[in-house]
Amino acid sequence: MDKDRKGKDRKSTSFFHRPKKKDEKDKKASTLPGLSEGIAGMAMESMSQWEVNEKFEIMLDNLNLTEEKKKPLRQKGMEEKKAMLRMQLNADKIEVGSDHPAAFLEKLKNPELQGEERLEILKSLKVLLTSKPVSWVKEFGEDGLNMLLKHLVHCCNRKEERQSRLECVKCIKAFMNNTVSLDLDDLACLVCK
Repeated sequence: MDKDRKGKDRKSTSFFHRPKKKDEKDKKASTLPGLSEGIAGMAMESMSQWEVNEKFEIMLDNLNLTEEKKKPLRQKGMEEKKAMLRMQLNADKIEVGSDHPAAFLEKLKNPELQGEERLEILKSLKVLLTSKPVSWVKEFGEDGLNMLLKHLVHCCNRKEERQSRLECVKCIKAFMNNTVSLDLDDLACLVCK
């Protein structure tokens, strides 16, 4: 009986630790410009202290951290910085295609989008706008903000879409709380369009 249980454990473990296909490995190369390409091209251990610090700064900028929060991280040892870079690189490789900014833009451009489907997409988008790196928000960009504003207008015109209206506002807030967001003059121009 013990052997059967061990066999099942091996199967479940191998399912979760399956080897990645070539397509999956290269899927996220563009997410962290300068970071993914540099680390993927050379072994972490062979990087000089200067290279690690340079990639580490790129990572900190991409995480949208204030100078106050960057300061203690900069003081970490070289091994800790390398470990953080490895974790960031691994997290970037995990991104699923449906979490890509272009996928959300396509969903938001659908003229048939309404009701529960719109609400679920907006909820997912709000989470991503607050948790993804700056490069993700940059890619979502002005086109994404335009789509959010259009959906906000549609939701304001329908009483039954009150929850979607609230989620639109939350998405716009999350976008504007980012360092890459547009300034208020740009936002006013977009709203007037």
